[in-house]
Amino acid sequence: MKAHKSYFRRTAIIIASILPAVASTLTPPTAAIAADRLAPWTWTGLYVGGSAGAAAGTTTFSDPLGASVFGDTVKTSAFLAGLQVGYNWQVAPRWVVGLQGDVSYLESNGSFTCMQPSVTIVGSDCEVSPRVLASLTGRVGLLVDPLGHTLLYGKGGGAWMDSDVLISRNQTFGNAPATDPSTSVYNTAWGGTVGGGIEHALTPAWSVSMEYDYYRFASTNVSTPATVSAPVGIVAVTRVGGGTASVTPDMQVVKLALNYRWDQNPFAVWADTPVFAVTAMPVRARPAPILQGWDVDAGMRYWYSSGTTKNTTANEGNTALLSQLTYANSTGQSGEFFARVDTPWRVFVKGYIGSGALSGGKNTDEDWGDATSAKTGFQVTSSTQSGWLNYAAADVGYDVLHDPRYKLGPFVGYSYFRQNVNALGCNPNVSVGGVCDNIGPNAPFLMQDETWQSLRVGVSAVARNGIVGASMAMSPTYPTANITGWTPTHSVTRHFLPAGRHQPRRASRAHSDLSADR
Repeated sequence: MKAHKSYFRRTAIIIASILPAVASTLTPPTAAIAADRLAPWTWTGLYVGGSAGAAAGTTTFSDPLGASVFGDTVKTSAFLAGLQVGYNWQVAPRWVVGLQGDVSYLESNGSFTCMQPSVTIVGSDCEVSPRVLASLTGRVGLLVDPLGHTLLYGKGGGAWMDSDVLISRNQTFGNAPATDPSTSVYNTAWGGTVGGGIEHALTPAWSVSMEYDYYRFASTNVSTPATVSAPVGIVAVTRVGGGTASVTPDMQVVKLALNYRWDQNPFAVWADTPVFAVTAMPVRARPAPILQGWDVDAGMRYWYSSGTTKNTTANEGNTALLSQLTYANSTGQSGEFFARVDTPWRVFVKGYIGSGALSGGKNTDEDWGDATSAKTGFQVTSSTQSGWLNYAAADVGYDVLHDPRYKLGPFVGYSYFRQNVNALGCNPNVSVGGVCDNIGPNAPFLMQDETWQSLRVGVSAVARNGIVGASMAMSPTYPTANITGWTPTHSVTRHFLPAGRHQPRRASRAHSDLSADR
């Protein structure tokens, strides 16, 4: 009898030791995810992710022949997309420090007048195309919500940027001495960056952030092409040798990022939210009750905007500029109607339509190589400007991440933009002779009507806690334009599609119809 009792005791001990292991193998996936909800969570750990955003840069050129009478600053706008990797340490209940490295590819280009020290010199067109932007930074952040899921942080460190730089000498004269048409260099600049942002942990594994960064880079040197000089009233044209110019870039970036924490279950959620649906979109549509599972947001909003556009004319078969028309610092004020519809299947449709007015800023008209009897290397006039704009867009997308508190997913779509600008009056900024004679201060001098159509691809993110939304889109554009220029005697109209680096512009003041076949 004692032997039987001893046997049963040993059996009970063995069974008791086996049951937890067996139970763990039989735990359903949802139970495992629920268990992750209860585990302590901190920001400490390795993360990887991707980002997309917009950038605005300025590149300043020095002139080896002296201070320019016009130009020497090139502005660039960019779409960027990249990757980041980093590590965080939660060093106190409310403080997080970390290191992060990131690299982004930029789709960007900008150009403007440079190397223009006087009206007798034929200057150049400086073109900058930033391509790669990278940084290695430290981060310090404060957890600002009671649950410790929202991090407000600052960052700073080293940075570098690779850009293509092209300096092209503008149009000269038929009897001008031979000169090199351009110089170019693949420019690498080193510098630093400072910035800040906010990051919110959507789940234990996934977080989304939005940040602003300012980059400043050290100057580098580039060679400038030789050009010609045409002193006023002298028919002879002389050669002016090239030199060395310094290039100093900076950049401002706003981007949206999605990060994954390497040591976390990608399907785990917080304890107070439902488990993610891990199945794919059903092949067969599910019958849904009317309005159940649907979400509609709509309203109206006001936009204030500012920007610069331009059109250029190059010598046929060449990149040497004859003329350049710039609408600088135009101010737009518009109102629009917007709407977004989310379906029970995570598919969403969104769009907007708006209209507004353009005012402020200045229109400048530059010309090189004026082949009159008294040759002129350069002249530029300015006008006031006004106009209007209409625009619309429609997108369809799918929420990859979806929760009552947030939505995030890619989309594709179409956008339309039409802009009409009128230049009024004519003021001789840098010119020779009476180029603005007989043109009143408010007389219509130029009218431009442009239509831009594009396909869009981007990412949309919406956070409902703070009623915050953001969208990043990249749009290859297909523009058309009509440009009409007035002179005291008659008008000429241009119809064109842009081709190559330079775009055709209005006919010249000499009343000759410049060819648009490029």
